[in-house]
Amino acid sequence: MTKDSAIGFSRRSALSAVAIGSASAAVGGSLAAPAFAQTSPLWNIDTSNPEDAVRLYAKMAGSLVEQEVYMQYYGEIHSFMGKETPLPLLALKGLIRLRWTPNGDGTYTYSNYDHGLFCDVETGKVLDSFENPLTGETNTPLHYNSGPLSSTIGLEDGHENPTKKQWRVSGNQILVRNSRTSSFPNPLQPEIWGKASTGERVPVLSSSTYIGDVREVADPKLHTVDTDHIWNFATGYPAWMLMGQTEGVVLWHWTARKFANKAEIDPFILSEITERVPDFMTADKPWPLRSDGWTQYTRERQPE
Repeated sequence: MTKDSAIGFSRRSALSAVAIGSASAAVGGSLAAPAFAQTSPLWNIDTSNPEDAVRLYAKMAGSLVEQEVYMQYYGEIHSFMGKETPLPLLALKGLIRLRWTPNGDGTYTYSNYDHGLFCDVETGKVLDSFENPLTGETNTPLHYNSGPLSSTIGLEDGHENPTKKQWRVSGNQILVRNSRTSSFPNPLQPEIWGKASTGERVPVLSSSTYIGDVREVADPKLHTVDTDHIWNFATGYPAWMLMGQTEGVVLWHWTARKFANKAEIDPFILSEITERVPDFMTADKPWPLRSDGWTQYTRERQPE
């Protein structure tokens, strides 16, 4: 998005421009919607109501009614080690099931299940054996089960608050982005898990961007809209690569499509996923316990 083509807004003016509220109570003032927003029939959400931010985000990321939506993604992971040129390691492809539920009080709760596959960068073929270019060793990828992960979208403390995200409008596109940093105790403690552990804590940097058609987002007849999703995630090396506490960072990045029509799922991805998790699309719980790449490793592998 270039300076010439983009219509950039601050968060406050963007909220007004895309009819999700000037949020005067939240930010201590209000801005009038731009002239085109005031006169265009596309902008038909109450611009004085900050709660519209919640509905707008829910429509872009999920749904305003109780239903399941899907996110199909493709991407890569790169290794960054010291001053060396970043190295592409693996390709990614996967599918996320998201169950969205309105709570009746202006908030929305979602939970998701994600099964992702590690693939060859050149061919896209799912890998069951990986020649690790960083160590020269052969590793066995652990295709990951993640979820259920859940969150509530709303304006109160403890909720995922859309008014704190970054909103932009460019032409007919509306974008909403947020980033976060965190760390947590590593389920794979080094004294037990040896080379599978990257250290006592897991540092995380992530960013998420949804991109939608503002004409669809502003349409009150639509409960959900198809959007593109861009995700970046930086952390330590996957446990199954057996890198230990080697200095370096792995950047995961993908482009995804979020949609509600199950028929749009790539049949090849669906086949590859259900080959490994037969109940992924049908079971309320495709796996019995909450999982992520770290806890999954502790259940399915042994210390090395």
